[in-house]
Amino acid sequence: MKRLNLGDILMVGWDNIPFQEVVVGDEGVSFGTETPIRSLPEGRYDEIYAGHLLDRVPPPNTAGLLEKVQRALAPGGKLHATVWDFRKIVSLYMKSECDLDDVHLHYIWGSRKYGDPILHRQLWDQDKLFAALGMAHFVGICPIDMPSFPYTDLRQEGECGFTAYRPAC
Repeated sequence: MKRLNLGDILMVGWDNIPFQEVVVGDEGVSFGTETPIRSLPEGRYDEIYAGHLLDRVPPPNTAGLLEKVQRALAPGGKLHATVWDFRKIVSLYMKSECDLDDVHLHYIWGSRKYGDPILHRQLWDQDKLFAALGMAHFVGICPIDMPSFPYTDLRQEGECGFTAYRPAC
């Protein structure tokens, strides 16, 4: 089974491309900074994990990125991804479970105070995320079932996560 992680946490046994190396430019999205590639190998991966990658992609580039990720999946392959859910973040703030600095600096602007060099470029909620996946022709889109999701240690309060599949044919 071939697996690809597009995120900032090294996952043992997976191919890893840190999201700092996913470059969004005028020509679209490329992967890697040393020798950038315009697209991922088609149909190569059975599973892709994209932790907070979509938070960092400007809205005009979201569809192109999702299409490249889908093409990289083998037929029937699955995508797991997480984003900050703006509705959950506001709810946490309203319940005083986080302060305004955390909301502003961490959730919205991308952890700048923790040294994260890449700003968040768009806000998400579950409805917006599911719509974007549908437009990119993913099927079987569902929220990640947290008790059975194998990477629960990567999850944080205020996120939403999903699993989606490339059509089998």
